[in-house]
Amino acid sequence: MKLAKKIVFLLFLAILLVVCLFMSNKLSSNVHQQQTSYLQSLREKKVLVIDELAKQGITAEEDDRGKLVIIDSNIRYEFDEDGIEYIAINKGWIKPQSNYKGEIYKIILGQFSGIDTIQLIYSMKNLDNGKKKFWGDLPIKETNQRLKQEVASNEEIRKVVKKAETYEKKIKKIVETMK
Repeated sequence: MKLAKKIVFLLFLAILLVVCLFMSNKLSSNVHQQQTSYLQSLREKKVLVIDELAKQGITAEEDDRGKLVIIDSNIRYEFDEDGIEYIAINKGWIKPQSNYKGEIYKIILGQFSGIDTIQLIYSMKNLDNGKKKFWGDLPIKETNQRLKQEVASNEEIRKVVKKAETYEKKIKKIVETMK
């Protein structure tokens, strides 16, 4: 009898968990859809957005892959339907990851190194300690030091990421005024 009650209780908890996961997924997909819908309309109005950015003194173009590209001070910012996709800087790159609010909370700092690619994942709150994304030949301290010397220092990363967020906000504002 006690075993039957435990089984019924566990089934109830399992059903409750499934319902909660379904609701959570539905809510997060709605937030993500609202966040990226402006950039989906960017695909349709890219030429108008590029012209409007030019009026603001920002040089933008569409590359051969259909990405919106802004080149500023030898730094290449690439935007796709999800926002900031890629930042090419010095001898490497930064791949930002945004949270549901559109704020960048994590980056991948990387560089092509001979026949290998070295990459570390950093939290924007702690750019001093990276975690290995790809296990290359170098130890993590040497990888961190090399990336900070050849790709970007902490200050450069913060400056470039902040500028990318500013560009994304400008693009969003332009697209919203076109609706």
